[in-house]
Amino acid sequence: MINKKEIKNKINSVLNTKKITRAMEMISVIKMKKSKVKINLIQPYLNTLEKIICNLSNVIRNKKEKSLFFFQKKIKKIIFIVFLSSKGLCGNLNTNLFKHFLLYLKESIFGKFSFKIIIFGKKESIFINQLKENIQEYNFNFYKNFNFFTVKNFSNKIFQNYKKKKFHEIFIVYNKNCNKKKYIPIIEKLFPIQRNSKKSLSKNSWDYIYESDSSLLYENILNRFCTIKIYHSILENLINEYSSRIIAMKNATENSATLIQDLQVIYNKSRQFNITQELTEIISGASVVLMD
Repeated sequence: MINKKEIKNKINSVLNTKKITRAMEMISVIKMKKSKVKINLIQPYLNTLEKIICNLSNVIRNKKEKSLFFFQKKIKKIIFIVFLSSKGLCGNLNTNLFKHFLLYLKESIFGKFSFKIIIFGKKESIFINQLKENIQEYNFNFYKNFNFFTVKNFSNKIFQNYKKKKFHEIFIVYNKNCNKKKYIPIIEKLFPIQRNSKKSLSKNSWDYIYESDSSLLYENILNRFCTIKIYHSILENLINEYSSRIIAMKNATENSATLIQDLQVIYNKSRQFNITQELTEIISGASVVLMD
């Protein structure tokens, strides 16, 4: 029979683990709520920017103007910006994203285009081992100082590099939030802007009145769009991370409770066995005395 002290130590250890997982679950709930507040604040602004850019896209195409933000004749170099989780213990969030990304690379990129990858977030050996030759930057500490201004600085750098034609397409790779328990890995083209046929305008559609050079306004708007879109994608990925961690920690807490019950049964059996053994020894001893 297992020593009672060992069982008691195991029960205490699992109890401590249960407290930690419960605390991590509550922390993730609070962080997720904060991220949702941020994303709800910028969503109207992003929606308005997307409508403006959609109109500009159709106006430029109808006027047959040339803009590298809306047209790219020759695609040679592509940059992928991948957002992983800030930490671990969030289920298969990163693994699913990697599988989806790798499948896309095999089907559409490998052997056709030159590409580089910028990765932000948790260090994942699966990325490093399989795509290390294409990784341009891997920032593990991005989320430690994460805020809108750090995103803006990074976005401005990417925007200027695209403007200088250092690469011809920009993609962002992240987990898109569907609901509390569902997310989908997504690869979204940032530049050049894709035309949405459902929102396309007729040849006689209206245009904006510009108070300065239209090309400068285009760049200003598109630069803002780039920043907001990247910031929005990071927040969506964080919401999915916290949601996955809540589920993982909730399951861990429930499993801990079940394990404690099982250990308590074993402890009670061990205790009962020891009591029975002691009673048997006392009775045996008493019988020997009476016989004498």
